Amino acid sequence: RDLELMQRRQKIFATMKLIGNLHLRNLLSLKIVQMVLKELLFCNGKLDQAPEEHILECSCELLKTIGFTLDSTESGQKYMLQCVARLTELLKKHRYCPRVSFALQNVLDLRKDGWKQRVYKEGAKKLSEMHREAERTEAGALIEIAGARPKKVAQRDSVNKDSAASETARLKSKLRSAINDFLIDKDKEVLAASVSQLRIKPEQQELVVAWILEHGYSETLQKGRQSAFALLELLDRGVFEGVAVQAPMSKCMGRLADLQLDCPQAKEY
Repeated sequence: RDLELMQRRQKIFATMKLIGNLHLRNLLSLKIVQMVLKELLFCNGKLDQAPEEHILECSCELLKTIGFTLDSTESGQKYMLQCVARLTELLKKHRYCPRVSFALQNVLDLRKDGWKQRVYKEGAKKLSEMHREAERTEAGALIEIAGARPKKVAQRDSVNKDSAASETARLKSKLRSAINDFLIDKDKEVLAASVSQLRIKPEQQELVVAWILEHGYSETLQKGRQSAFALLELLDRGVFEGVAVQAPMSKCMGRLADLQLDCPQAKEY
């Protein structure tokens, strides 16, 4: 029976590691991970209940697997703080077996140390080395980051971010060029065609409208008016949806006083 329990425990731990590693490789969203932890650590919102010991060990295994990555984003860090508060509360209010108490404290200590953990790399050893194993000190350990994304995944994410930034810069440059051409020749047809060719996605429209507004109030009054006319023309021709203007305009109006300090013509625009 003990062997069966140990095998089941190992399978559950392997499942937690699998879930964590899928998240580290961007194959499982943070929302799914949060749902798993809500079920395990937070007892599905019933915070007056305490998870069973094997459930807590699963939670700790998952948190160790993704800890550093979870802490590296703003939303992930907020959720990690909730998890840390929950672990601390459970340690104070309940008495667990030494193995589970150590697992809880280990997660808290790892986070406190920036998720750095000492790892001993096993390899072929001489007999004399085996005799000295018990006397091994921390100097022989390697420092690894618990819960960090694999290097290849991190490098790919960095490349994707750079690519997205380059694409954004190209889009902004082409849009500015189309607006500047309209300021010179006043050709509405060419303006609409030029902006339509950029194939601006619906989710990008608010950002693009914000760029046009920024372009307008930072120009001279005359050019600013033409920029406003350009935006109105694009709205009239359906290049942009009316709802895409609401948030950027509200933001501009909310900080109009500050804008006028640097751009006195902002109010007229």
